[in-house]
Amino acid sequence: MQGVLPDLSNFQLKAKGVCRKLSSKVQAEGDCEAWEYRVTYGQKDNKYLFILRRDSQNQPIPIYYLMFGYDSLLGSHYDKYEVIYDLGSYKTGPIDPKVFDIYMPYKCTGFPGPGHQNVALMNPMREFIHGDRTHIDQSFDEFMAKHNKSYVGKDELSIRAKNYLHNYRYVMSENRRSFSFKVGINHLADRSDDELRVLRGRQNSNTTFNGAMTFDKSKYDLSKVPANWDWRLLGAVTPVKVSIYRSFTCRTTFNSKSYILLGPSNLRIM
Repeated sequence: MQGVLPDLSNFQLKAKGVCRKLSSKVQAEGDCEAWEYRVTYGQKDNKYLFILRRDSQNQPIPIYYLMFGYDSLLGSHYDKYEVIYDLGSYKTGPIDPKVFDIYMPYKCTGFPGPGHQNVALMNPMREFIHGDRTHIDQSFDEFMAKHNKSYVGKDELSIRAKNYLHNYRYVMSENRRSFSFKVGINHLADRSDDELRVLRGRQNSNTTFNGAMTFDKSKYDLSKVPANWDWRLLGAVTPVKVSIYRSFTCRTTFNSKSYILLGPSNLRIM
């Protein structure tokens, strides 16, 4: 069982008013209350916002929950998530004890046991609702030790920890989907999406002029340009293939350029 309501003991009432005016994400009608809690961990300033509505018996009904994390060292936010509660399924008052009855055909087994992965798999809301990230911090420490990671200064450490946080969440969310395979943490878990794209072969665009000559269209009769041209029909290039081998790609590119620039030859395009 996972708790989906935050502990409001440290929250303070910040505002009352029309629900939709307290947050653009709130669609509930009527008046609401906005409760807020701020806490600082080192250079990280975390803001928690909880919006609720009262029923006819003055019982609170959860509407919206927001966590927004700002890293003053990096000068940017490092985390944000929202919880929008389903008003149709939430009921106030006593809980029927039968809800907790064990379905007899099921066979009860022991809890998976201690460990940060089991927390993330079996109780992911613990992090988002209760702000408990000790299991992620533990996993990051193990990751650094296993892969001999060392970072230059607090800035890089904060950036790598943020990258690891989001990659860790992704891995655990995929493993909760009960696929026939499991996703794991490897040595690249502290890299950003942009860094991973570069490693996969994506080149960053360069806005500075590289000295290339412009294409002078005035030297050509554009009226004679065909509507389409397929080099495959002439044997200059091969049909589209899916290949991960750079040597094959380089060889094919070289042969194709030679054919196009030098004309038909004895080159055989593989």
